[in-house]
Amino acid sequence: MKTKKFLTWVSFFQSLGLVLYTSLISLFFWKGNEWIPEMNSYVGPLIVLTIFAVSTLVCALITLSYPFILWQKGKSKDALRVIIYTALWIIGFIAILLISQLK
Repeated sequence: MKTKKFLTWVSFFQSLGLVLYTSLISLFFWKGNEWIPEMNSYVGPLIVLTIFAVSTLVCALITLSYPFILWQKGKSKDALRVIIYTALWIIGFIAILLISQLK
């Protein structure tokens, strides 16, 4: 039986991983013009859409893998707890980021 404290830590690290991953993608979009030459064809939008699709998959894996394992083991309440806690941690990280941008 997983304790509530353990599930809270799992959700914290899931949300931290998600924030770090999205930070890397954001860095790519922010500095992409400096790293990649300008593209005047359909390849640019294709790359952006492919990055979006892969990012969706990676974010789903980061946030839903462990809850899925719990659900497979018949621990649906714990799985739901991890999803809710992860969402709350993500909201907390967003709040911290927004507050850090206030001047």
